Amino acid sequence: RPPARTLRPSRGLGNTMMWLFGAFALLSVAHLGLNGTLYSAYVDKLSGAGTQSAIDETSEALGILEIFTGLLGLTLVVMYPVWFRRAYLNATFLAPGRQRYDSGLAVGSWFIPVAQLWLPKQMANDIWSSSTPPGTRPASRALLHWWWALYVTMFVVIAVQGLVDAFADTADESRQAVAWDILNDLVSIPAAVLALLVVSRLTRMQQPQRWQPEAGAFGPPAMR
Repeated sequence: RPPARTLRPSRGLGNTMMWLFGAFALLSVAHLGLNGTLYSAYVDKLSGAGTQSAIDETSEALGILEIFTGLLGLTLVVMYPVWFRRAYLNATFLAPGRQRYDSGLAVGSWFIPVAQLWLPKQMANDIWSSSTPPGTRPASRALLHWWWALYVTMFVVIAVQGLVDAFADTADESRQAVAWDILNDLVSIPAAVLALLVVSRLTRMQQPQRWQPEAGAFGPPAMR
């Protein structure tokens, strides 16, 4: 597709995404706390010092919390590709020809099996490099690399946790499933924070004022 004709403002959409990721991180912290309590309840039961009622009560609280985290996660699944496509289209306006993929993949790449583990990262790299104004030092991609490493790790941990939980028939196997869920929380929290920082950084990089030429020492050139 041809490059975008205008630089579309992304601050409002970016701010929305940052609030969503921040809320997801906070809910994940609460989820981690309840998972820790549930894990302890399983350990106590296996040692003979606990009861099934303690497990049931914590599981019920987790179920209620997961309704909210699920709704928030669904909102992120819908909204994040929208923001990502906006950022990619802006990149085609700021640096035409430096993007390797069609803008439609800015949405579709997140839902293509296997490719979703690497294609969005390549597109994010293109957005990052295209959003650096000419004549300025390229910004380090360390933030992108860490964000993506945690995203892929979270993707794998969620899959493993789901399998362990699906085949858990005993209290000890359920305890193992909770342990994997705790690991998922420990990865999801920093992943959400880094995603928030990526959105914030790219939104700032694409602000129109960063791309306006600076006036000379004595103001703009005189009209002739």
